[in-house]
Amino acid sequence: MSAVKINVVVEGNLDEYVVRKIIHFCNPPLKFTIAVLVKNGKEAILKKIKGYNEAAKTSLWFVLVDLDRDNCPPELVNTWFKDVSIARFLCFRVAVREIEAWLLADRKNIARFLCINEKSVPNDPETIPDPKREIIDLAKRSRKRYIRQGIVPNEISYAREGPAYSSILAEFVSQHWDVNNACKQSPSLLRTIQCLQQKIQTYIKQLPAFSS
Repeated sequence: MSAVKINVVVEGNLDEYVVRKIIHFCNPPLKFTIAVLVKNGKEAILKKIKGYNEAAKTSLWFVLVDLDRDNCPPELVNTWFKDVSIARFLCFRVAVREIEAWLLADRKNIARFLCINEKSVPNDPETIPDPKREIIDLAKRSRKRYIRQGIVPNEISYAREGPAYSSILAEFVSQHWDVNNACKQSPSLLRTIQCLQQKIQTYIKQLPAFSS
């Protein structure tokens, strides 16, 4: 049997690393390939969501967006899918409030990586209004110069993040982030994993080799 293809749509480059780690954590029972579409923010995904949903009637799709300033995930989902039902093979999930909250949820490893005291990392990252800003503020305390210079934006710059923000956090995700630990502090991450596992199982069961 050929490999199962998982189509992924995310807002940015860091999100791709997170999603790939999550998929491997889910450990699909068959060989799989991952095709990632990296869009420039949430609005770009919204413009295409009906097309992704239509495609997910026959193929496996995983779409992830940040909650940001929206009130709650159910309200966002109802707004995006107000005229249609979510397709059978679409795992559409919302990170509360940003995907950085999922990284903060692994308190022990993010503290070690940033070289800060673990007590400085919040216990409940999904209540933080701006998780990206939280990571930047934590990085300011880092004992590692490259962390401070890469993650924290220059004081005279209008940039929201440092020049190596995504690449440094991608390193953390790939080499240090413990998804199992993060699930214990992040309900939206746990629900994402449960949804993805369920969609993968549903998709596999209808394949010819499994449906007979």
